[in-house]
Amino acid sequence: MPSAHWSPVLRYLRRIAAPNQVGQTSDRVLLDRFVRTRDEEAFAAFVKRHAAMVMAVCRRVLPDVHTAEDVFQATFLVLVRKARSIAKPDCLGPWLYGVAYRTALQARSAAATRRRHERQAAAIQATDSDPDLVWRDLRPILDEEIRSLPHRYQSPIILCYFEGKTKEEAAQLLGLPVGTVSSRLARARKKLRGRLTRRGLAVSLGLLTCTLEHKALANMTFAPLVDITIKAGLALAPPIPSPWA
Repeated sequence: MPSAHWSPVLRYLRRIAAPNQVGQTSDRVLLDRFVRTRDEEAFAAFVKRHAAMVMAVCRRVLPDVHTAEDVFQATFLVLVRKARSIAKPDCLGPWLYGVAYRTALQARSAAATRRRHERQAAAIQATDSDPDLVWRDLRPILDEEIRSLPHRYQSPIILCYFEGKTKEEAAQLLGLPVGTVSSRLARARKKLRGRLTRRGLAVSLGLLTCTLEHKALANMTFAPLVDITIKAGLALAPPIPSPWA
């Protein structure tokens, strides 16, 4: 493929030598810039901003790394297609989480339906002393159980544990007092623990909290995949309407 095809992206990659230019810009503003002008820098900014959370969801649901990477890219391509219709652009993380999780589930079902049913039917046993053992059993079912929680509990968990935001940052994004975010996180953990117990995974609230805080957002390196996703999204973005049309 001729290198000139990606010349706008290459120009963008040179411009991001100073990444702080968009670091504090809200998702709403970035999304508006992308919708109105197909702004490459804006698209790259929210891909990079939410990449770790989206990849972590994909890897939890999908044991195969290549399938997880495919779903990662698909998630942001869905964003490209539906950018104009997102209802709450101020808080893009939970929306992307939902897309990534649903897409990962579809991929897992298509690739390994029989194995998924076997995992759901198996009795899950874990000790209450080793976070690594707890995470081994929690990882395949965590997102399924979180998606079953009421929406008011999902968003704080996604923002604080999956995107690494402080309670203060989450409260600002959700338009809630910090105390409300803290109480919803506490209730969410209790509900989640109850659901896990019914599935045979006995874990204390303290260990569950520790596991979510230290395991949910994995430390992964996937910068090349982020750049490929940015290029694919920009290539598929619809052209800017002509003001003379």
